[in-house]
Amino acid sequence: MKAKVGPIEAEIKEEDYAAIQKVSKVGIFQMISDQFGYWRQLNLIRIAKKFKEKCEKRDINPRQVSPKFLAQFIEAASFDDEEDIQEVWADILAKESQEPGSVSLRTISSLKALSKDEANTFHSLYSNALQFNGGNLAIYNDRRGDKNSISDVIKLVDCGLLVSESTDIVMDMTIPSKSKSVAFLSPMKKYVAIIQNEEEQEQKCTIPVFSLTQAGQDILRATFTEDKEANNLSIAEKIKETNKILTVKLFKIQNYDEKTGQINYSDKNILEK
Repeated sequence: MKAKVGPIEAEIKEEDYAAIQKVSKVGIFQMISDQFGYWRQLNLIRIAKKFKEKCEKRDINPRQVSPKFLAQFIEAASFDDEEDIQEVWADILAKESQEPGSVSLRTISSLKALSKDEANTFHSLYSNALQFNGGNLAIYNDRRGDKNSISDVIKLVDCGLLVSESTDIVMDMTIPSKSKSVAFLSPMKKYVAIIQNEEEQEQKCTIPVFSLTQAGQDILRATFTEDKEANNLSIAEKIKETNKILTVKLFKIQNYDEKTGQINYSDKNILEK
């Protein structure tokens, strides 16, 4: 079919239109008045195509999202003609249509201000992404003490993705005597690092991190696609190096119960390779 877009006509496949239409109670393009202009409508058409492809690839059956979310999404996303950022917009909509209410409206505001370079900078941190047992995502800070290499991090603070550019933020955990605890999980819950205290006294485990805002966590969850063993192995080794009195092990997760947080994992310690 052809969509009338200002002074020109744009080709859009029926299935592309149908894919994004699933999240709305009314005709999606009815929500865009003539004042939006053909350029913004073309941007939305391109995002619609990417959205459909992502849903098919991830086996997502889109559900309707709230009109408030959709209105703000369209208003913001239609301004982006950068293909890399359009990919992120499509990821965000796919995530929200899969789990309505999972993406904060503040995330839309942060993403609206994100440039292509800033998005790429944020993506470059994914190799250090980790998740704590409470569900919060963070970035392992392997640049602690290096004040000259955080200019890119400062930009992400300005964008509203990181809480602070400080290199002194740490996650402290107290490990009772003769016990073990979860140090971190991989973002997609495929790996878990376990710390064990074999001493007679309780010990502290310190993990330096860059804390993510809600927007940063939403974008990471929506766009993170692969838990790489090498990345998790690297983080676990760094934690082991900085907490020498503790035993650190890394395992593959066999089952994770979302309701209780209970983790079943394999017996093989990947750090012993």
